[in-house]
Amino acid sequence: MTTMNTDVLQRGVSTLVAAREAGVTFRQADYWVRAGVIAPTVEARGSGNARGWCEDDVALLKVCGTIASALERAPVSLLAAAVDLLRPLPRTWWPELLELAPSDHVTVTVRIRPPA
Repeated sequence: MTTMNTDVLQRGVSTLVAAREAGVTFRQADYWVRAGVIAPTVEARGSGNARGWCEDDVALLKVCGTIASALERAPVSLLAAAVDLLRPLPRTWWPELLELAPSDHVTVTVRIRPPA
């Protein structure tokens, strides 16, 4: 997400731009929005405009992409649980690295380092 300036991300970017910044496809992002996994949170101005994706939304979209790429056929319930777990936490507590171990049972280890 280093290519977007903070001001643009605070105003909100389109799903296409958010997907590109998060390293996922537009179709993945659109599917996850329709499935209720994640939703952009920036209210658009004017009628008929779609909502925008802020910096935190794009970061959560990237988490979903990381899980989906590491686990073949990751259930949307797992992606939704990750979003639900992270969204209320301070951004500084969000993981920089997800360790994923697919097996008969999916185990997701998230190491969160609270700020000093």
